[in-house]
Amino acid sequence: MTERFPVMGKWPLETYVPFEIESTIKKKFDHPDHLNEALKNAVIIHKQKHHKHVFLFGGYHEKRDFYATSEHFGTDELRNIHLGIDVWSEPGTPIFSPEEGVVHSIKYNAAPQDYGWCLIIQYQGYFLLYGHLAEKTNSLVKVGDIVKKGQMIGLLGDLSENGGWEPHLHLQKIIDIGQWWGDYPGVCSEKDLSFYQTNCPSPIEFILA
Repeated sequence: MTERFPVMGKWPLETYVPFEIESTIKKKFDHPDHLNEALKNAVIIHKQKHHKHVFLFGGYHEKRDFYATSEHFGTDELRNIHLGIDVWSEPGTPIFSPEEGVVHSIKYNAAPQDYGWCLIIQYQGYFLLYGHLAEKTNSLVKVGDIVKKGQMIGLLGDLSENGGWEPHLHLQKIIDIGQWWGDYPGVCSEKDLSFYQTNCPSPIEFILA
């Protein structure tokens, strides 16, 4: 198998520290702003424990009941199963392409708690969705561009441009993207999980490459 370039860049494996939101915070929230404040504090505390630069990562298939605080995730049927892996880091953190691919789409998803700037790249046999990016990503790649392995393709956005979240990358592997362009569900309901388990396998291989 061809060695991939890690999407966060080349760092020692001990740089990556598992982090699950629900099991870490263990609180219910009535507003997304309250969640973000708790996330910010949890990220700070976890990073201080290690006394060095770390990436907090996790969340694949995590059940996140706090999504009920936002209409973006449904009112009649809650979408609360996370389909990607989140990597928590500072705004402006560079993101890299693991392999050669073609830029499928770039779009600003403006709804509160959405992706904000979202980049999708088509690789051989799969797509990767990079969510919660900075607008400056548009100066790095354009739709139709061929990107090389290890090429910087994006930057993490801040709350004003990433959908209103504490800064992190949402990385999601997609086998069949259908007609989606610049967007794809990053969270599903329990009813639809069997489909998304097959169509969106874990992207851990692109983080711990």
